[in-house]
Amino acid sequence: MNEHPLHHDKPHLRYLGSDGPYTVSVMTPTADGRMTAADCAGSMVKRLVARPGMPPLDSIFRARLNDRTYAAIYAMPGAGKPVLHAHILSAATGGTHCIEVHVSRIAGSQDDVAPWFKGVGAADIEAR
Repeated sequence: MNEHPLHHDKPHLRYLGSDGPYTVSVMTPTADGRMTAADCAGSMVKRLVARPGMPPLDSIFRARLNDRTYAAIYAMPGAGKPVLHAHILSAATGGTHCIEVHVSRIAGSQDDVAPWFKGVGAADIEAR
């Protein structure tokens, strides 16, 4: 992964990279006060669904993966194949920043969608 190309103008955009079919970005927007991982996840999902072209909230699978890690997972139509998205969400120690890791990939076929949703369950963000 490399520094996000817009990091100098938007410091919360930290890293961006890809490997094979996967694209990953890491963002750390500032948090309001001492936000918990649950607070950050709720706030980030609200911002996510407000973006143009995003699916409605009831089309996004949301889950608490552990005490400090949450996920928002969805598939969107692409050019003939679905584009799979997973947002792994947490908060930095002390609640000064939220943490969002966004992973996406173009599915090879519709058969890739179900495993994508199941595969995110082991994700874990441990702030240090």
